[in-house]
Amino acid sequence: VMIMVVIALANRYVLVPRMRQDEDRAAPLFVWMTKLEWAIGAVVLVIISLLATLEPF
Repeated sequence: VMIMVVIALANRYVLVPRMRQDEDRAAPLFVWMTKLEWAIGAVVLVIISLLATLEPF
């Protein structure tokens, strides 16, 4: 989850300001980072779902 926060902060404070200067390079990287964040979120949900089905010891 911490990685998702770092990606979101990088998108907001690094990539978005760069889009004003060099949109051709920053926009594809922004899209890629956003997809990566979604993928990590899906993995986190799968892990939490699997852990929720385990019996407590």
